[in-house]
Formats: sequence, structure tokens, C-alpha cells
Amino acid sequence: MELRKPFPKTYYNRKSVNRAKSYARFIETPLLDNFLSISSSKSKANCPTSLCLSCLAAFPLVRHLHHNVFERFHRFAGWTSLALLWVFVVLTISYDPKTKSYSNQLGSRLIKQEEFWFTLAITVLIIIPWLTVRRVPVKISAPSGHASIIKFEGRVKTGILGRISPSPLSEWHAFGIISDGKSEHMMLAGDVGDFTKSLVSNPPSHLWV
Repeated sequence: MELRKPFPKTYYNRKSVNRAKSYARFIETPLLDNFLSISSSKSKANCPTSLCLSCLAAFPLVRHLHHNVFERFHRFAGWTSLALLWVFVVLTISYDPKTKSYSNQLGSRLIKQEEFWFTLAITVLIIIPWLTVRRVPVKISAPSGHASIIKFEGRVKTGILGRISPSPLSEWHAFGIISDGKSEHMMLAGDVGDFTKSLVSNPPSHLWV
């Protein structure tokens, strides 16, 4: 009986080792292997979902009653989508399904794929407008409790649309520009939302343009 006792233990140990090896192989196998196989079908579902959510957030009723939600949703959802796009492109290009491993020559593989250049072009087009953002001094007067006049230094052409913001990462507001053609231009902002109300009640000395 003593000779038979080690056999069940040996069988159990071998079984444990095989199970550990299978777990190790599962862990070493990148999750991207499974992700790539279903990415096309999931992307077909995610794109319409994201588009529908963006449309719902821009619905006139939601945009009027919850304008801050509309602003932040579109801004941060767009940046998140761009970041996820970069992650997807880099992982997809660097992963080799045959060897089930990631390539060390990422740079040489990226420049040969059109997905990389399309994503880079999108990123550059998004960054360019932010390069012109600056904080400028303003003079704000409120001739009535329902509107404010925002004056800026410098002459611009009349009829141009300008955007201003108290915090460039969170919200932007567009108004028509009126210019005297000499040394300054101005915007007329009606008292509608939180930002335009604050221009009347607590006018700032600087704004982002």
C-alpha cells in the first residue's frame, strides 16, 4: 500500500503542472489575438453607437437644457476616441498573429501602413487649431442685465465669427464680431447660459480666444 500512495500524488502533481503550463500559455498569449478576431464586428457596432450618442447629446432639447453636458461629452469623447484609435493602430500593426508576439521594429512597421498616416493626419488637424489659442485681456460692460459687450484690442473685419472661453479644455462659445475698424473689436453676448450670465454678474479680465 505504501508503494501505491505516491502514484496518486504524482498524477496530481503532473496534472497541476500541466494546468499551470496552460495558464502560463494563456497569460503569455496577448489578448489582442482574440481582440483582432472580433474587432471588425465590434467596430461596426461601436461606430453607430458612438454616432448615436453624439447625436443624442446634440439634440436641441438636451443641448438647451444641459449645454455643459453637451460641450464636455463631445470634447472628451472625441479625445478619448482619438487616444483609443492610436492604441488600436499601434497594437494592430506591431502584433504578428503568426508568432503571437509583438514586433520590436515598431517604427519601420508603422511607416509602411496607411492606417498610421491617416491617424497622424487626423491628429495634426486636431492639434493645429489649438496652436493659435491664447489668453487675452478684455473689457466687459453690461448695458443691461440681459446682455454684455466684450471688447478686445486689435482691428478685425466685421462679420467674422469668434470663439471665446473661460477654460479652453472645457467649453467654447461663438459670437459674431463687431469692429470699429480702428483699434478694437467687440462681441455682444446675450444672457442665456451659465457662461454668458457670469459675464454680466462677474466679468473676467481675461478670456481665451
